[in-house]
Amino acid sequence: EWQPYLDAMKCPGSDPVEAALKSIGGREEPRTVVEARLSNARERMLAGTDFVKKGEFVKAETAFRKAIEIAPEFALAWSGLGLVLLATPERREEAEASLRKAVNLAPQIAPAWAGLGLLLSAVPKRQEESEAAYRKAIELDPKSAWAWACLGDLLKQSARTEEAEVAYRKAIQLDPTLAMSWKALGNLLGGSPEKIQEPSTTWQA
Repeated sequence: EWQPYLDAMKCPGSDPVEAALKSIGGREEPRTVVEARLSNARERMLAGTDFVKKGEFVKAETAFRKAIEIAPEFALAWSGLGLVLLATPERREEAEASLRKAVNLAPQIAPAWAGLGLLLSAVPKRQEESEAAYRKAIELDPKSAWAWACLGDLLKQSARTEEAEVAYRKAIQLDPTLAMSWKALGNLLGGSPEKIQEPSTTWQA
């Protein structure tokens, strides 16, 4: 199911030009030059996203890498690359490096934090880091149903059932079409339709 990844690649309220200008620090480079490079890089990144929609992940990776080659300071391209690499377990070190590059360049990019959370959740000794990354993503983008659902999965793994239920219900409230949230909540509650429809007694907005 790639739609959550595609949703995660979106970065509401971000300005890649401003992020790039901040990341280049003291380098003398006119804004118009940065904007031109980013415009070209953005086209490559959007092409990468389209390839993901078609299931052509090798082409998607190539497009994201080309965007980075054109504009190494383009954090959204690093985030997209990391999310694509994340789907291949044996490339998780590369994925982490890409996602960390994204958050170092532009700490306001919620998708990269959520991707880090997902990556780290698979490593038992790094689950605290995973939770912190998810919560950072939610702090930056409280309306990210994907981040809430992933946080719910992590909390469930840690046997924090009530907190997991809250997270899943929040994800459903934000996006009732996100199948992973309904499935996870159903599994958590034993598959009872009645329980799934009941409001959580531990609900927190």
